[in-house]
Amino acid sequence: MILPLRSARHYFVVVCLFITTSLPVYAASKANINVTEAGLVSLDNQFHNFSTHFYTALVRLDNYQKSKTIESLAETIKRERMQGQPINATAAVINNLGLVEKNIDTTPIIAICDLLLETNEWNTASQLYKKVKKQGDKSLVSNVSLSMAKYYFSRNQWKETIGLVEAIRSDLPPEDYHYALLLYGISLQRLQKHRSALTQYEKIPKTSRYYATARLNMAIADIRQDWWTDAHIIINDLLSDKLRKRNEQLTDRLYTVLGYSLLQQQYFRNSREAFRNVSLDGQYTHKALLGIALTAAYQEDYIGALNAIKNLKDNKIRDLPVDEANLLMPYFYEKLQQQTTASAGYVDAIKYYEERTNNIKQAMLIDATSIRRQLVSTNHSTITIHGEIVDMGEKLPNFIFDNIRTIAQFEPQIERIGDAVLKREYNALTDAYNAALQKAVQDILTEKTAHLIHYMNQSRYGLARLQDNNATIPQ
Repeated sequence: MILPLRSARHYFVVVCLFITTSLPVYAASKANINVTEAGLVSLDNQFHNFSTHFYTALVRLDNYQKSKTIESLAETIKRERMQGQPINATAAVINNLGLVEKNIDTTPIIAICDLLLETNEWNTASQLYKKVKKQGDKSLVSNVSLSMAKYYFSRNQWKETIGLVEAIRSDLPPEDYHYALLLYGISLQRLQKHRSALTQYEKIPKTSRYYATARLNMAIADIRQDWWTDAHIIINDLLSDKLRKRNEQLTDRLYTVLGYSLLQQQYFRNSREAFRNVSLDGQYTHKALLGIALTAAYQEDYIGALNAIKNLKDNKIRDLPVDEANLLMPYFYEKLQQQTTASAGYVDAIKYYEERTNNIKQAMLIDATSIRRQLVSTNHSTITIHGEIVDMGEKLPNFIFDNIRTIAQFEPQIERIGDAVLKREYNALTDAYNAALQKAVQDILTEKTAHLIHYMNQSRYGLARLQDNNATIPQ
C-alpha cells in the first residue's frame, strides 16, 4: 500500500485551491460547483423576476412616503440597513426611483446601487448602472463599476468581472483600486491565465491590506506553472516580513501551502518544519497534522508519524484528514513491525468506516426544508446533518445562500401582501432553491461515502494481508 504518496498528492491538490482570503466576497471562488452554469443563471434569473414583482407589490401595499431629496433618501436607506432591514431599504429605493434617476450623477447613487446588488434587485440595479455610465463622472462610474464587478465575481462570472475591472482606473480610493486588481487577478487565474494574473498582482503595493493575499495568489500561480522555487521565495518572504500585521489564519494557510509544496518536491525535513508552524487549533490544523505524519513516514520516522496521526484520529470533528488517520495509524504500526496492534487497528478502522457510512445513510434522509432552515440561521455555508459536517460551499457559490436568506425575509411580507399569484411565484422560487440545496447535500454525502468505502476496503486489504503473512503452514 502506497498510502502516504496517495495522501500527499491528494492534499497537495486541496491546498493549492486556497487562492482566496477570508473576506466574504472571495468565498465563491472556492466553490467546486457541481451545478451547470446555465442552472445557476436560471436560478438567479428566477430570483430577479420574483424580486421585481415582489417590490412592486410591497410598495403598492404600504404606500411609502416619497423622499423630498436624494440626501434624505440616502439617510433613510442608511438607517434601514443599520437596523438590519435591507428589504425596507430596497423598497424605499423602488418607491423613489424617479428621484434617484434625476440625481443619477450624485454620490448617493454609489450606496444605492450597492444596496440593490446586495439584495439582488438586479433589474433596477442594471437599469441605474446604464444611466450612471451615460451621465456620471469617471469617479462615479468607477465606484459603481466596482460594485458590479463584485456582484459578477461572487457568481464566478470571471469574464464579466474582468470586463468591468478593466475599465476601472486608479480614480478609485487606493484600497478599492487594489481590491479591484485582486478581483482581476483571481478572475484571470480562474480562466487559467496565470501569467496575466501575475501582472495584476504585482501592481498591488506592499502598503495595501491586500498585498499578502495577492502575493499568496502569485505563489499559487507559480506552483500551477511548476515554478516551485519562485513560489517558495514569495511565501517565505511573507512569513519573514516583520512589518506585516500577523493574521493567524493567513499565516497558517501560508505554512500549509508551503508544507505540501515542499512535500511534493520531496524536501521532507523542510516540509515537516513548515507544518509544525501551523497553529494547534485553527482551520488548517488537521491538514498540517496529516502533513507531519506523511513527511515523517517518508523519512521512515514511523513513531513521529504515529504521534501526529494519534492527535488527528482522536479529534471529535470528522473531516477527511481524520477519516484518513484511521487507516494510516494501523499502517504505521505495521511498518513498525507491531503486527498485533496493526491488526487490531485495521479492525477498528473497518468498524469506524462502517459506522460513518451508516450515519451518512441516515443523514441523506434529511428534507430540503430542514437544510434551508439551518442555512437561514447562520451566516456561512456549513451545516450539520445527523452529526455529519456538510459544507455546501464545496458545491454551490455563496450567492445562492445569500439569495436563500433573502427569500426567507420575503416570506412574512408575502403573507401580508396576500396576492395569490405572487404567493405561487414565491413557492416556485422556494422549491427551485430547495432542489439545489438537496442536490448539493446529496452530492457531498455521496462523495464522503465513496471516500469512506475506499478507506474501508484498504483497511480490509491490510487486515487480510497481515493474516496471510501470519498464517502457519501445516506440518
